[in-house]
Amino acid sequence: MPAKVERWAPPRMRRTTATKEVAHYRTADWKARRLRILRRDAFVCQVCHRVVYGQAAHVDHIVPLEEGGTDDDSNLQTLCQADHGKKTREEQRRRGRL
Repeated sequence: MPAKVERWAPPRMRRTTATKEVAHYRTADWKARRLRILRRDAFVCQVCHRVVYGQAAHVDHIVPLEEGGTDDDSNLQTLCQADHGKKTREEQRRRGRL
C-alpha cells in the first residue's frame, strides 16, 4: 500500500494580457486623472456624500464610454464602491446585459 497518493489537479491558467478596457485603467495618465478627480471631489461620494479612501474610492464615468462618454474631467465623478456597483448594474440592465 502506498504511503501517500497525491490528488491530481489540472494546471492553473493565468491570463497573460489584460483586455484593452482593463489596460486603460493601468496607465499613468489614468492614475493621475483618478487622483485629480478624487482630490477635486474631496474624496466624497457624489451620491451618498460619504468620505471614501483607498480601494473604496472609485472614479466613475457619468456618461459611460460605451454610450459615447469621454475621459474628460467633467464626465468623471467620485463614487463609493456600493454606489458605483448600483450605477453599473443599472447601466447593464438598461443595455440588456442583466
